[in-house]
Amino acid sequence: MMDAATFSKRKRRSAGVRELTPDPLDRKYVQALCGKSDDEVINTPERERTSYNHMIKTFLDGSSDVKMEELQLKQEKLVVERARESRLAGESKMECELELKQMEADRSKSEAERKRDELMTAEMMEALKGLEKD
Repeated sequence: MMDAATFSKRKRRSAGVRELTPDPLDRKYVQALCGKSDDEVINTPERERTSYNHMIKTFLDGSSDVKMEELQLKQEKLVVERARESRLAGESKMECELELKQMEADRSKSEAERKRDELMTAEMMEALKGLEKD
């Protein structure tokens, strides 16, 4: 023969209500509220606050809130990281451009020095040729 707790569980399960874990409070409430129907026992606010399903649902809701906050923090970190990376990329680009300009200036300076040296050697050669003729 079925006791009241088993009957209550079967009635709720057949109505489509699923429990995540067995609820040991069923038997206590059915016995404490003998004169009441099963529907009144099921819908008791105190029972609802202490049931496993409610505790698990509250935990899962809380953990999903925490996960949402973590996701939001990760997104904010990504935004900050991307901004920092773009700033660093801009700085390195400016440094590369400056370095290229410096290399170009050095190259043009060395080319100007080379041309000056060639002109000086050409003038010295002509001066030597002029001295040799005299």
